Amino acid sequence: MNDDLSRRSFNEDLRWRGGLAAPGILRSQNPNGTVQIGWIGVGSRGYYLMDRLYTGSAANVQVAAVCDTTPATSRAAKDRVQTMGHNTPKTYNDYLQLLQDPSIDAVVISTPEHLHYPMFMAALKAKQEHLR
Repeated sequence: MNDDLSRRSFNEDLRWRGGLAAPGILRSQNPNGTVQIGWIGVGSRGYYLMDRLYTGSAANVQVAAVCDTTPATSRAAKDRVQTMGHNTPKTYNDYLQLLQDPSIDAVVISTPEHLHYPMFMAALKAKQEHLR
């Protein structure tokens, strides 16, 4: 282990390992065995993270929906999913609409940091609504 472990590197490592475990955990909760992902924010960071998801977990996940406020970015993400995931995702320009889709098991939020908290809280609330 690196003696130079910082809080940032520890958090990055934890996020990476947690991200790898999440599809397996969620798959156990999903009867069809494939985690249906809703992707909020598909710009440069979201594009990169989607590539990493397909590289590491393509057999366990399906990007079922993409959401971005920029139409050209949404179209590019839709094309990316069709190429890498071999399915056609739903597209949204409002993340609240995506969160209303009961088929979505999990979301990836890759928007600017100041938007993470409200989107995360809305995702938790939406999941609670779907469980009722």
